[in-house]
Amino acid sequence: MDITIAITNHNQEESLSKAIFSIYNQTEIPTMIYVLSDGKMPVNFYKNVYIIDNSKNPGRCTNRNSVISYFLNNRTDALIFINR
Repeated sequence: MDITIAITNHNQEESLSKAIFSIYNQTEIPTMIYVLSDGKMPVNFYKNVYIIDNSKNPGRCTNRNSVISYFLNNRTDALIFINR
């Protein structure tokens, strides 16, 4: 099963790194991980992690909605949101 994960992030680099590390230690590894950043940009050093910069800080709902178009353009079976 192809899985896409979207993580909302606002100035939480340390907990974001822990969340991504935890995701990669699961049985099912996601095909893609999108980090929806509405604050300080995290360092992108993970495989298949894409950062969507919403630096205007639109809020979690708008941030979540911005990843849906990315999800629809890829052929994954499931989209999972994680709030940080």
